[in-house]
Amino acid sequence: MWNIDPSTNYNSTAFWHKLVSKLYECNEALIIFPNRGNGMTAACVADSWEESDLYPIKQREYRRVWVDDLEYRKTFRENEVIHMRLNNRNMKPILQGIYGAYGRLVAAAMSAYEWGHGQHWTVTVDQIASGKDGWNETFQKMLEETIRPFLENPSGVLPITNGFDWKQIQAPANGVKTTDIKALLVDVLEFTARGIGIPPVIALGSTENAENAQQRFLSALDPIADQLEEEINRKRYGMEQWSRGNFVRVDTSTISHFDLFAQAGSVEKLIGSGTFSVNDIRRALGEPLINEPWANEYHMTKNIGQMEPVSGSQ
Repeated sequence: MWNIDPSTNYNSTAFWHKLVSKLYECNEALIIFPNRGNGMTAACVADSWEESDLYPIKQREYRRVWVDDLEYRKTFRENEVIHMRLNNRNMKPILQGIYGAYGRLVAAAMSAYEWGHGQHWTVTVDQIASGKDGWNETFQKMLEETIRPFLENPSGVLPITNGFDWKQIQAPANGVKTTDIKALLVDVLEFTARGIGIPPVIALGSTENAENAQQRFLSALDPIADQLEEEINRKRYGMEQWSRGNFVRVDTSTISHFDLFAQAGSVEKLIGSGTFSVNDIRRALGEPLINEPWANEYHMTKNIGQMEPVSGSQ
């Protein structure tokens, strides 16, 4: 259910994407387990729900649970669902405040950039001509038929008529550049990444120190994986099954890409030291397991042995 087929309309990849998206958008996510009708249980990420008040020793209840276009009329109790929270405090209002402030800055920068790279003119009009009846209408018509084509055409001609003195306004030399707008957008991405525990290098798509950034990224993923593992085991299995060795393990050890040939020496040491079997290694690499007894056995090279007490002999 968790790795391949969580529900009828979602494979595991789509299921986890929806769960993580909901978790980061709303700071919480709810998973319910309706029956599929064929004796199997489905895992569904809720889109919205209503919660009862929280009491220390009373189970919380969830009502009006919506999944996609379906509303469940059933009232779900706490022991029937998995309810996850990302942070004790919802970061979304804080990030939205940052977005609002930077949104205004970006809009102002883009407006200043467009003004600085546009054409701006002044015109001095003879006072006698401007005082004639219908002058405003005549001037507006001239702007549309003569001046606008001149400004929009890369090789236009501006006719000079008596009573009009045209002058172009030059944009300031230190005006807004595209790099200034880009810097503001980069600031937004960096603030967002830091707010949700992602290294800015990963959010910006930079390759500089990417390997170290991926290792730091695990510090943001592991708490979510631990919470999910604990919730699944305590809600879906319980103490009795867990004590018998029946539980779910959320493994994040294979998130980083693994170069098989570059790490061949390390693989040999892991097997030769008796730490892992061949199938343990193949499972970590995402390779199919070998259906042979020897692949599940543990071995140790003769180079590793118990230390003998040092005697007084030379």
